[in-house]
Amino acid sequence: MTHSDPTEAWNPISNLDHWELVSAYCDRWCGRCRHRARCLVAGDGIREALIHEEPRPSLEDDPLMRPTNAWRQACLDWLADRPAEGSEGPARELDQVLGWHAILVPNKLYRALLTQHHERRSGPTEGPHPNDAQGSAKVAALGLYACISILTRWCEAHRLDHRAMEILMETSHLLEQLQGAFPDHMSFRRPGFED
Repeated sequence: MTHSDPTEAWNPISNLDHWELVSAYCDRWCGRCRHRARCLVAGDGIREALIHEEPRPSLEDDPLMRPTNAWRQACLDWLADRPAEGSEGPARELDQVLGWHAILVPNKLYRALLTQHHERRSGPTEGPHPNDAQGSAKVAALGLYACISILTRWCEAHRLDHRAMEILMETSHLLEQLQGAFPDHMSFRRPGFED
């Protein structure tokens, strides 16, 4: 599989006060990002890119993708089945954070695993995305940490919500699996975020 150089389309005029490649390692939640003004992507075209994405190799049998996909479905099912508690406050925050990361985490882990498999066959990645597997795994881990945080607060306030507790435990277990598969992910420095 060949990859085009993402910097080929780089416009030097537009980078006066912008970070190059910052969007490669973000959570794509542009509406909540404090770096929007310095990002060249800032949400534009993300949905369009996902809709017109090229076919990707299947990793559904990967030992990390199977539980990741099951976790995603469990989160989305629980959010859909949960009684509505209003559009404000902790319930809304839970819906937003868990719903967002239930989609983001599997995609970032897929990218991390795909890069890891590619590097095992072809050698380390060079160019603008060195250690891309670790960087993508870090974004997935940060999403899982956000889910653990919001689910912990929810479970403390709703002790009888056993399904929320199960999702919290599944999220913690998935994070442990990610840490085992990508032990150096937290040492990756995301351009613009941790420079």
